[in-house]
Amino acid sequence: MVQLEESGVVTSLDSLGFRTLIGQHTKHSCKLIKEENLMIDLPVHTLITDENKEGCLLICGLNHGYSKDDERQDAAGVDRSGSHKSFFSDMNVNNYEFRNRIVTWFSLWGHQLARLPKDAGPLERSIHQTNWLQTCSNNVDDLNVEDECIKDSDSFLQTCAILRPRLVFFFGKELMWAFSSKLLSDKVESIFGAKIGKIAWHQKDIYSNGKLCRRFRFGFLHYERLTVVVLPHATGARGIAADYIEAFKPEMSAVIDTWWERQKVKLLLDGVI
Repeated sequence: MVQLEESGVVTSLDSLGFRTLIGQHTKHSCKLIKEENLMIDLPVHTLITDENKEGCLLICGLNHGYSKDDERQDAAGVDRSGSHKSFFSDMNVNNYEFRNRIVTWFSLWGHQLARLPKDAGPLERSIHQTNWLQTCSNNVDDLNVEDECIKDSDSFLQTCAILRPRLVFFFGKELMWAFSSKLLSDKVESIFGAKIGKIAWHQKDIYSNGKLCRRFRFGFLHYERLTVVVLPHATGARGIAADYIEAFKPEMSAVIDTWWERQKVKLLLDGVI
């Protein structure tokens, strides 16, 4: 149990990272120990920095995946641990298709993320990447993803409770269904406040090279302290076209811009930038 103080109010942080009011504390000397120690073990692929310790954009996939190339490397005894962490879009770290395609999508929405450390700024360092499940697989066809995410939600929700993202991108509709389910609502709303309305689903009729693109759905959901977007899986969605992703630039630019303006103000007030 970790005790925290914010504006004189003392709370406790339980094993899941959920806050419980203990009472008023008048001594400013009881400084927030914060979740520094807990952050060390967070299942994120990105380096924790002053910019993304709170209020980040959190990118979330289902699990770590397990490609045929991974299988071959394991059979050959190759160490794939990749312990070095960096900012999300660093081309020299976690250089694989899922991440790279998401970076490309950001550029289609008008946000060109830096790929080299010398070019990276507060925006790049305000993004985190994680997975809901801490498992590896190359096929989830036999898995009820929504049920599995509900049953195995502690790791992801603890990550949320500690980092308190303001914007979450889910890559796969089942993640959104689990997150917004009645079974997890008490835990989710204890972190992000009450849900505001229902999921707003959007599809578009977009033509590419004279052919109608496959109409994948984008979903948008709001809580008092969070915006959630569900997108097609960056590598698992078959037949997805760049023209279709780019067609959602108005919606995606709006949510990214709104989050980033708020995050910039916070970082300025905190003296980070």
